Amino acid sequence: MDSSFQPTLYNPRGKLKKLVEHLDRIPCYLFRTQAPRTNGTTTVTLVQSAAATNRYPITDMLRRPTDEAANMLKNHCLWLNSRDDNLTSWTSSFLFAIQLAIYRQFGDWGKPSPSSIQIHVLDTRKLPRGTFISAVPLLQTYGICHQKLVHDYCHDEYLSQGNVVVPDGAMAMITYQSLIDDGLHELYPAFAEEEKRNSLRNRVLQFRDAFDDDPKIPTEEQLSIAEAIANRWCSSDGMRPVIMTTLLSLEPRYRKEPAILKAFEVNGWGSYVGNESLDSFNITSSEFVDEHRQFIEMIHDVHADAQRQRQLREAGLATSEVTETFSQMNRRLLHFTRAEQELIEQYHHHIKVRLRLPLILL
Repeated sequence: MDSSFQPTLYNPRGKLKKLVEHLDRIPCYLFRTQAPRTNGTTTVTLVQSAAATNRYPITDMLRRPTDEAANMLKNHCLWLNSRDDNLTSWTSSFLFAIQLAIYRQFGDWGKPSPSSIQIHVLDTRKLPRGTFISAVPLLQTYGICHQKLVHDYCHDEYLSQGNVVVPDGAMAMITYQSLIDDGLHELYPAFAEEEKRNSLRNRVLQFRDAFDDDPKIPTEEQLSIAEAIANRWCSSDGMRPVIMTTLLSLEPRYRKEPAILKAFEVNGWGSYVGNESLDSFNITSSEFVDEHRQFIEMIHDVHADAQRQRQLREAGLATSEVTETFSQMNRRLLHFTRAEQELIEQYHHHIKVRLRLPLILL
C-alpha cells in the first residue's frame, strides 16, 4: 500500500444522504481496463483519477457545488475527458472490461498493442467504505438525463474518485496479450472477430444474446484455459476461483454441471469456495446482468458441491459406492426432464429414510 496518498471517499450528507445506502451495494470484485491513453493512473497499489494524476483538487464530489458536480459526472460518463476529471470508472462486468480492451486496441490513436493494455481485478472488501458508488444512483440524484446514459450497461459501472489506495494483494493485473496467449480466443472465438472490434456497448449486449441459446457443456480444453488464465492473473487463492467462474459464465451453463464441479474439485479451488460464505462472491448489486446471474448460479453450485464432499469425508463415506452414485446423480439432476427429476428426488427421499443419512449427503 502506498501510504503517501490519502484515499478520497464518498461522504453523503444533507440532501444527498439518501446515497448512503448505495455505499453498501458494492460488488466484492470490480474490473478496470487501462490503456496508454486512458485518463488517470492505475497500478496494483494506487489508482488515481485524471485530477489526482494532474494535481488538480480531488475534493469529494458530493461536497462540491451541485452544478459543478453534475457537470463533471455527466462529462465523465459521456467520455468527455478532461485533465481535472476526478472520477475513475470501474465495471462489475468482465465482459465489458474485455470488450473495452479490444475497443481501445483498435480505436485509440496509435492502436496500442495488446501487451500495453491492462485489465485489473480488485477485491473491494479490502478498501474503506465509501471508496465506490454505482453510477446509476449518482446520475439519478443529479438529474442527469441523456440518451447515451439510459441503457442496461450503466448498471455495470461504478465510480471511485481522487486517490484509491490499494492494500497489498487486493488487486491483480493481467495484460490483454497474456489473456490471448493463454487461450481467451479459443475459449470465446467471438472476441477475435475483426468486424466487431470497433463496437463497445452494443457488442456487449450482443454477447449477452447468447444467453437465449441452450446451455453449453464446457470441454476439458475450455476448463483448462479458464484455469490457466486464473492462475496467471491471480496469486490469491480467493481470486482464482472468482476468475475461473467468471470466464466460464460468459455463456449459458447447466446447473450443477458435472464437468465444472469436477474441475473445481480437482484443482482444489472448490474446497476454498466451500469454506467461504457465499457473500464473499457477490459480484453485483443485483442479478440484472445475464453473466452475473450465471456466475451466481455456478458459484452456488460449486459451494454446495464442496460442502457436500466435505460432509462425505467427515462421515467416512467418501468411498461408499452408494453415496458416490447418488452424488453423481444429484450433480446431473438438471440434465433430466422434470418428470425424471421428480422420480429421482422421490427415490432419494426413500433411500435417505432407509439409510438415515444426513440430507446434505444426497
